Amino acid sequence: MLCNDLIGAQREFIKRLGRISFRADFYESIIGGRDIDSLLQITEEVISEEIIDCEIAIYMHEGENNQPHSVVSNHIQKPEHTNFLNCFTSEIVEHICSTNKVCVMQDLYEVGFSGNPSELKNISAVTIPLGQFGKCFGFILLYRMKKKEFTENEISLVGSVTPGLSEAIQSCRMSPKSA
Repeated sequence: MLCNDLIGAQREFIKRLGRISFRADFYESIIGGRDIDSLLQITEEVISEEIIDCEIAIYMHEGENNQPHSVVSNHIQKPEHTNFLNCFTSEIVEHICSTNKVCVMQDLYEVGFSGNPSELKNISAVTIPLGQFGKCFGFILLYRMKKKEFTENEISLVGSVTPGLSEAIQSCRMSPKSA
């Protein structure tokens, strides 16, 4: 029994070290992001390397001129990816941001998300909010084109870097643009 407790504690310790390592690597990577586009592209690349079999899009509702801003994975987009991503209208992005919480597919339907049911039935998705001081200004969308739900570990891993990412995005917004 003591041996099982030690093994369990060691597994938990290794999991925590992995999360700390991911956060350190992530923050080291985004240091080079001088503008929002490069910052979001770096974010997409780092998360894609860590979470296998996952596509990423990042949406913000307070882009320049109050237009939605999005970065979508550079992977070759299949038509079902494009159709799915086109469901994220500016109104839906605004509604998701107003929830200011992690949303799974069922939560997305509750805020008015809709699309082709035959395409959506095989998609797993989760949104993770970006924001500061209790105000959400965007979210990271993780999705898979198959019905394999995201684990709590995957969601919390991405969620662990959103405070620093949110601060970096706000810093990019506040800094004067270089000519």
